[in-house]
Amino acid sequence: MDDYGDSTDVETGGNDIEDGNNEAGSMENVVETTEVNNVSETNDVQAQWNVSEYSNTVQKDIVTENVNSMENLGFMTGRVSESISTYSKEVYDSKYNTTGENILGHHDMKDGSIHVINEYEPAAKHTVTHEIFHKSSYQHESLEEIENGYIASRKSGLLEINNSFDKEGNYISSNEEGRALNEGITEMKTLDYLNSKGEIESAEMFNAYSDSVNVSRQLNDIVGKDVVDSAYFGGSKEELVNEVNRLAKDENAWSKLNADLETATYSKNIDERNAALSRIDNMMNTMMETKELENENS
Repeated sequence: MDDYGDSTDVETGGNDIEDGNNEAGSMENVVETTEVNNVSETNDVQAQWNVSEYSNTVQKDIVTENVNSMENLGFMTGRVSESISTYSKEVYDSKYNTTGENILGHHDMKDGSIHVINEYEPAAKHTVTHEIFHKSSYQHESLEEIENGYIASRKSGLLEINNSFDKEGNYISSNEEGRALNEGITEMKTLDYLNSKGEIESAEMFNAYSDSVNVSRQLNDIVGKDVVDSAYFGGSKEELVNEVNRLAKDENAWSKLNADLETATYSKNIDERNAALSRIDNMMNTMMETKELENENS
């Protein structure tokens, strides 16, 4: 969604929450969103369910399942419920200027807070779970001095954003990599968790980042879940990048995969999206063939 955060959107798969400017520190630079298709009809009445109890259970389950891969356990100390705020859709849209964007919630990467629309329990559970996975993933920020200024970097899972500033601290430009894949892995884990807990209605409420989820599942199968989890939870991305490049027989495969997945997820041009998906399919097929050949020869 935006440069410094994660969120949950409901339409195309990745619109940003923006506050009208492009400088680092704007809303688009501090939250991650999730977009979804085919949203089920929801009630207008605030759901009467225990958000705190549910969110703390999700946090405990994630840590228990992934403790060996997680790098930011310190970031996850305390009860996650203390960082969650819930709103009616009207209040949320007004507060974050998201009217018409179909955004359901977001995770603020700067302070770790989670903000969720809570009008229908199954939808809110899906959103809360998705944002807690974002919060549980690898989090890191740094400031590097360069010849003409500074580069402020922030990482969340596989998403990396770099903002450039001059010596006086004036914003110059930004670039990022991995947003679509990061959302795909997050949503894949959200769906798997909800289904494992019997929260079927929540899992089926909407279809978020479907292409990115499909690629994430293929990477899990081809490269291995442990390798993906080490990158997502632990920040150890090098092995994942190297395996993608090696199996695809292209030293730039990782960068190409992320670029094509961004196009497939966020482009409004259907021809561009289809072309990107075709290139991704070809890459996945090459990776699978390489892996199968290695298995046969081992």
